[in-house]
Amino acid sequence: MASWLYRVRNTEVLERAKINPVETYIGANRLRWFGHVTRMPDTRLPKYLLNWTPAHGRRSRGRPRKNWMKCLLEDAAAFTGNTDINLDGASEMASDRKLWREMIRHKREFIGAGHSND
Repeated sequence: MASWLYRVRNTEVLERAKINPVETYIGANRLRWFGHVTRMPDTRLPKYLLNWTPAHGRRSRGRPRKNWMKCLLEDAAAFTGNTDINLDGASEMASDRKLWREMIRHKREFIGAGHSND
């Protein structure tokens, strides 16, 4: 058989090229924005909207969709290594800008720091 018939998985190509998955960069940017908003004064609109939940409306049937906050907590778990991190813990970590920024930069450089978005 010809060598071009063999299939190579995307993960193998990324490892060979020493490139991180795109999810890693998306997660890092999501965490950067979260840290930025967390450090804002409480009077700012983005900080208010971060914790806002609608008071009315109806959910659709079936499994709830993954929202931004769930993705953020998954990213925080992947980047910190703490699987049971919650919003308060992530906010506390993000309040130290130097530590938060270094954690994101360090983890983003390694392959596999991201997660799958199922």
